[in-house]
This record gives sequence, C-alpha cells and structure tokens, in this order.
Amino acid sequence: MKVNLHSVLKCTAATALLFAFLLVFNATGVAGASAAPVAKVHPDVVNPCITASPLTQTVIVNNYAAVVVTVNCLPTSITALPYVSAAWGDGVVSSYALCSTVCHAPPIIIDTRHAYSRVGVFHPVFCLQPTPTPTDLYCTSVTVTVIAPPPV
Repeated sequence: MKVNLHSVLKCTAATALLFAFLLVFNATGVAGASAAPVAKVHPDVVNPCITASPLTQTVIVNNYAAVVVTVNCLPTSITALPYVSAAWGDGVVSSYALCSTVCHAPPIIIDTRHAYSRVGVFHPVFCLQPTPTPTDLYCTSVTVTVIAPPPV
C-alpha cells in the first residue's frame, strides 16, 4: 500500500485548523464578539447571598446612579452587625447598615445611590460585611456609565 505524504499533510493541516476553529468558537460563543461585558466580581461564582440591580445604567455626570442591593442570606458565623459596603469605583466607599440591634430575616433590600463627578465607566462593588472569610460569595458588582450633559 502506497501512502501519499502530501495527502496526509493536507489532512493533518485541515484537522488542526478545524480543531483551532472549534476551540475558539466554543470559548467565545456565537455572541462573544458583540456582547458587552457585564462586570462581575468573580465570573465563576453564582452569588446567592447578595445581588444588585440594574446590572448596567447610564447617568449624566453629577447626577445620581441608583442601585438596589438585595441581601438574600446572612452568614451565620459573623460576630458584628452586618452592613453592605459600596466601593463606587471612584475612590468613594459608602456603608449601609442592614440592621440596628436585631436583624430581620432576609431578603433585606437597600436603596443605594452615588453621584459621579467625572465622565467614565465605573464598576461599583457591593459587599456584605463582615464576612467569615474574604470571598466573592458575599460581593456583587454592576456597571455605571457616566456621560457628559447634552449641549444646550
């Protein structure tokens, strides 16, 4: 049996090209190139304890971005009263108390807001504090796009 080396090389090259295409296509998906990224604290973790909405919003500079944070569970091993910290992405950090002397059963809903003084894209991070261990399970993030006011 005679094997044509040229045919084998062409087949191997075609197989390698097909494999590379499938690998890239599988990693990005159909909408991978066109979908806008959504800010997440940790992309592999589905966060059951804390959520924030809306996931994206656009506001005019010096106007408030409003984010509703929902705490769905409280860690059982915390020793201090829990609160939500909001690191707004521009150097400002705010704290929102979840309870005073007694905590009510979740869900606990907190209305937060912040005015940005400059144009840009910000990714504020909301975390349940204190947590028994530093982990992304107790944090979530959104995207806020701040634009200039329209010309008058």
